Amino acid sequence: MAKGLPHSTADLQAQIDILKAQVAALQAAQTKPSA
Repeated sequence: MAKGLPHSTADLQAQIDILKAQVAALQAAQTKPSA
């Protein structure tokens, strides 16, 4: 592994889960009609 990369795949997976959650929230905000 090159230095500077996440030390474990668990850390990387956690970041991916966070990004997926943010994308899902953005998509929900777009599909939901604005008040």
